[in-house]
Amino acid sequence: MRRQRHGNGDREILMLLKSLPKKKFYGMSAVGGKAAAVVAAFAKGVNFNGATYIASSPADTALTTTDGKRWICSLWFRATIAPGEWSTLFGNSTGRGFSISKSPDGSIYFAGADSAADNALTVIASAAPIVDTAVWHHLLVAADNTSTPVGRVVLDGVLQGTNGFAYNALNVNFAAANTKTIGANMGYSFGTGDVAELYIAHNQYLDLTVSANVLKFRSVSGHPVDLGTSGATPTGTAPTCYFSVRAPSGVHNDFLTNRGTGGLTWAVAGGTLGLATVDP
Repeated sequence: MRRQRHGNGDREILMLLKSLPKKKFYGMSAVGGKAAAVVAAFAKGVNFNGATYIASSPADTALTTTDGKRWICSLWFRATIAPGEWSTLFGNSTGRGFSISKSPDGSIYFAGADSAADNALTVIASAAPIVDTAVWHHLLVAADNTSTPVGRVVLDGVLQGTNGFAYNALNVNFAAANTKTIGANMGYSFGTGDVAELYIAHNQYLDLTVSANVLKFRSVSGHPVDLGTSGATPTGTAPTCYFSVRAPSGVHNDFLTNRGTGGLTWAVAGGTLGLATVDP
């Protein structure tokens, strides 16, 4: 059957379509038949080259916080250290309080110790993906030791379960009056790799089995989200520590400002801090 022509009607429709406002799409790719925009990075990372570390001052001064049994930690990490070595990402000079370290097998340990440096709460993130070099990973951990102890790890948006969760009835000495460091050796190797969006909330907790809580830190597309100027957006309360370099104009020294409530002055105490070559 021959298609019926409508003469001027076709031309009028064509002219109408051409007159509609155009939308620009950048870096589009087809996913499931729909166009998905490539989201620009919100945050930048900083590089710890194996000789660099950051220390708090005044020396042996406590963070503005109180001891407790609950915490949330979120960070983006791109490993560049070879498997088989311990390295420290966050801790204090006596092993008290909260710490983050990488084990020889590539696991990431999140630990809270009491005032005698005895572990009150330890949560371990699985090893295999962490040892990948040149790949950004997101680690989100929440622990609560108040009544029925629980520790959860979310790695790259996927709930990992308890993963070596260990606890006792001790309070974590969050307010330990000792020098805090990021990337220092603390008896191990210096931290080596890229770090972004380091968030540590003492005395706060989120249920990470709820996907909406995970999305408060990591977007569906797998990138950092805006936690707010002081890091208060995820829970409504600012964390004790929040170190961030905002894209696109942020510089590496921005990471030396604690945007959280814990205060203290933070400075490069050894080596040279620089920006990561790849954004998370």
